[in-house]
Amino acid sequence: MQRIVDFVNERKWVPCAVLAFFVVCFFGVFCLIHYSDGDDAIFDEMVSTRSFFDYLKFRYETWTGRMGGESMVYVVFRCGGIWFWRIANALMVAALPLCLLNLCAISASRRLVCPCRSVCDEQDAFSNWEFARLFVLALTGYLLMDVMTFGHAAVWVNGSIFYTWSIVCGLLAVTPAVKCAYAGGYRRWELAYAFPLGVVAAMSIEQIGAALIAFILISLVTVWLRKRRIDTGLVVQAAIVLVAFAVLFVAPGNALRAKAEYVDWLPPEFRNLGAGGHLFLTFQWLISSFANEGRLFFLGIWALGVMLLLRRGDRDFRWIVPAALFGVAALLPFAKVNILSDVGLYGVDPAVPLTKLPSWAAMTAMNKVALFWWTAAVAFTVPFLWKVCKSLLPLFVFAGAIACEFVMHFSPTMYASGERVYYMTSILLLFIVIRMYMALDSEKWKNAFVASAVVAGLLNAAVQASVILSKMQ
Repeated sequence: MQRIVDFVNERKWVPCAVLAFFVVCFFGVFCLIHYSDGDDAIFDEMVSTRSFFDYLKFRYETWTGRMGGESMVYVVFRCGGIWFWRIANALMVAALPLCLLNLCAISASRRLVCPCRSVCDEQDAFSNWEFARLFVLALTGYLLMDVMTFGHAAVWVNGSIFYTWSIVCGLLAVTPAVKCAYAGGYRRWELAYAFPLGVVAAMSIEQIGAALIAFILISLVTVWLRKRRIDTGLVVQAAIVLVAFAVLFVAPGNALRAKAEYVDWLPPEFRNLGAGGHLFLTFQWLISSFANEGRLFFLGIWALGVMLLLRRGDRDFRWIVPAALFGVAALLPFAKVNILSDVGLYGVDPAVPLTKLPSWAAMTAMNKVALFWWTAAVAFTVPFLWKVCKSLLPLFVFAGAIACEFVMHFSPTMYASGERVYYMTSILLLFIVIRMYMALDSEKWKNAFVASAVVAGLLNAAVQASVILSKMQ
């Protein structure tokens, strides 16, 4: 009874109220969403005529090895329908930033909330105001994304299940590993949910599985370097996830799918493209995604880096000036100035099969300047993160964000599926932003950064209002 009294009197219910408020808001938005006439309609028809295991077998043999995502799709379309999805997706879209915040807090040796005085040091927990401010910052990450990135990965029924739901599974699955590396350990019962959720995440989207495996392995190495011991629970989890990942890749349907999509999405000359030409296409596409869909997350990293340097009294303009210049360039598209963001792919429509491959020869002089500019920006960010954070964790996460997109080098749907792929990269960049934000030691600067992020997010949504309205019809 005393715990209940403390829960009420000390306003520990506030984080629950904040979370509930946004869940209701998301649910209201998703009530306007219906099945699409594309993949949603196809899934609806397929699951209605097959049992669960027959459906998984059919998909595994003819199209994909993503059995984790396919299982969730079957449950939604067969057992709940659109209303089940609306409720569940509202919870998932709110849970994703919450899980991300939890991992950031663990890596910073902090706690999101202090549920009971007897089980944690209140100085390690965030206050209600800090929690609300952090949660708003994490949610603002959705606004900082391109509207089509968020829409395809969180609002489209099929896409949200494969991406948002799977990422939530992955974040929960990796929690014991992060606790082991940064919080001294985890409780054994946590593996009871980490193992199955890890399998679901690893067998949903390749980028999510790769990121999960990388985080677990990094945690194992970190624990070994710090304590000279190997955690058997994490070793077992890593083995299970690796097996699940392998099962995904050896699916017979993968080859059939790739063959069909090469024909459907790429022009014939792609097959005659050399290794260098193929690598250039991947590099150009990756840099384009950073210059456009990811630019506001890079802006957040550079802005926080400068703020942290100034708070420490480090006025080394060799770092501050380039960060400021790159940051200003990231804001230019708001003024309809795209000279430093157009690397030659503005004419590519992800919804339409490619009829002509992009090439170096087809790029204008300004396209090449933009490519070099953002290549320099990405390269600068690596030592900049080390200068500011003095930690390998942000560098590992940044490398993971790049790898999540570079893996599309092996996919025929790089241009068509790119908008969804950017989502995982954006989540990883948001992790870095939140982690750097937590290192700020000034309340005024924290408030200013969150306010600026919200303004940038709202402005980003406003300039894409016409796209949002068209998709809501």
